[in-house]
Amino acid sequence: MKTIMGSLLLFIMSSSVAISQTAFEEGHSVLQFGIGYGLLNSYGIVTVPPLTLALDYGNTSNLSIGGYVGYSASRDVMFPSGSYGGLITEDTGINYTYFIFGGRLCYHFDTGDKNLDGYIGAMLGYNAVSASSFGLSSLGGIDVTAKGSALIYGGQLGGRYFVSPNVALFAEVGYGIGYITGGLSIKL
Repeated sequence: MKTIMGSLLLFIMSSSVAISQTAFEEGHSVLQFGIGYGLLNSYGIVTVPPLTLALDYGNTSNLSIGGYVGYSASRDVMFPSGSYGGLITEDTGINYTYFIFGGRLCYHFDTGDKNLDGYIGAMLGYNAVSASSFGLSSLGGIDVTAKGSALIYGGQLGGRYFVSPNVALFAEVGYGIGYITGGLSIKL
């Protein structure tokens, strides 16, 4: 997936795409709030869907640079209530939280529609994972640590459709906190 996204980004940036009247503008910032699907490297059942906040600033007529923050949570029930012939009296397991922050670079291309901003980009960031136990007196004092924290890189292919001069709906696919994300964008 990462190789495909990188190859696609290189292809689009090296091709001669005409930049005419588009929804993307140099010198403007776009703030977007999203909710996603497909939590990256999670354990158990998702309890908080992937939530994102991104800011893109138009450096040139077709490049933007910005920041990205994502949050999600999941719960892994290791011993359900009633297990072992009723000896387990409450759900017991581990709660995980995932917090991603980083920077992103996007290339905006002409879609032929002045209300549609199409883009492809890359992201570099850090995924901070934490864990805590629940139930049976928090697993009898067992120390629970999360080992998923790491430097991450990813990419996205997306589009924003402006329903007014400063408000757009967006959708992205790629490798961030979620595999599919959609939401609201506001031009600042």
